Amino acid sequence: MTLKAKDGVKVITVRGTAFEAARLMGEVLPLKRLQMPQFNADISSFVKQELTKSDRPELTSAKIVVSGGIF
Repeated sequence: MTLKAKDGVKVITVRGTAFEAARLMGEVLPLKRLQMPQFNADISSFVKQELTKSDRPELTSAKIVVSGGIF
């Protein structure tokens, strides 16, 4: 998939997490190595990292998440 944005400023959020290996019928599926296109590091730069403090628990550490809404 290729995405193109015409905006002058782009904001990217990355949330790292880990998942167990995918399984099919109890068997671990093999990893497939992909060729990545050349990346031009000169067109982007790291600006800052912010830690948000909240009284609410982190969703990543929650045992149960309840959500609702009207569409």
